[in-house]
Amino acid sequence: MEEGKGSRVRVHSKLRVMSSTPIEPNKVHKLSALDHAMALHTLHVIFYYRANPFHEGPMELDLDNLRITLSDHLCLYPPVTGRLVRDGEGNWEVKCNDAGIRMVRASVGVTVDEWLRSADASEERDLTVWENMPQDPIYWSPLRIQALEDSELGHVVALVHKHVTGIEEGEFWSAVDWFESQKGEKGKYAAPFRMYGPELTCISMEHMSCADESLMYSAMFREEERPVHVSYNVGNVGGKGLIMVMPSPGDRVGRTVMLSLPENQISILSQDEAIMELDPQMLISGRR
Repeated sequence: MEEGKGSRVRVHSKLRVMSSTPIEPNKVHKLSALDHAMALHTLHVIFYYRANPFHEGPMELDLDNLRITLSDHLCLYPPVTGRLVRDGEGNWEVKCNDAGIRMVRASVGVTVDEWLRSADASEERDLTVWENMPQDPIYWSPLRIQALEDSELGHVVALVHKHVTGIEEGEFWSAVDWFESQKGEKGKYAAPFRMYGPELTCISMEHMSCADESLMYSAMFREEERPVHVSYNVGNVGGKGLIMVMPSPGDRVGRTVMLSLPENQISILSQDEAIMELDPQMLISGRR
């Protein structure tokens, strides 16, 4: 959350969630060449739900029910609960040490519809964790979850991870080959660089669907209770900005377009005749 700025998001506590089954000792996960190249960026995903799916469960508090579910599933993904360290060649790897993930508990006193209509991009940032990686990240969790409970906003689960990829398969392998070729004599990868900027960058998320169903809107904690909206934000975007085109919920034709542009360009686009003819629904636009 930005310092010195009033916000409707109230953070109440920070917790640690660990996997319910210990990981075998000395397990590591090597990061790829593409992981290293994308190191300057973070991915922040926000899932909006109408109702809190964790009210029902063995525990009295919904957050405790969420922690139980997470603990069981984290056993399947050991790198998620690990910590970043340097290997002998100076490259990043994940030490799978059961250190756990960070969870932030927060609340917002508005409805989902009111929030999507009135919040702006700056305020939506408060629903996720934005934190720079420290010099020594051995105690720093690469994966964070921020959950809103007991709130009129319904339930929001926000995820943040330290890298993001979203290119076609052919481009992927070409990029990997190039990054591999940039290794130094001792096998260390080249320094990361800004993928999104200085030029205007466009990302198509059309591949995030299966059998005409959007995968991002298939994230359900209870049967048939899908997110009403999903936001994707990329950290450390520079220059002329970023445009992301994604499938819309329950609509094979419609698309969700997320813009990270200079403010004056947003004002121009919001009045563009070609766009207005499509009768777009403006979300997270700050129109209170």
